[in-house]
Amino acid sequence: RTVARTGDLSFKCLTYQLSMVDSMSTMVVTGNGESGFDSGEGA
Repeated sequence: RTVARTGDLSFKCLTYQLSMVDSMSTMVVTGNGESGFDSGEGA
């Protein structure tokens, strides 16, 4: 049971990191590599 819980926790963490990286890369592409974090959308 402990292993199952740990695996589930790791899976959620991994999924969260993947989603973060995906959104981060999208922001960079939107900002064309520059100021993608500040105002890359509608600037």
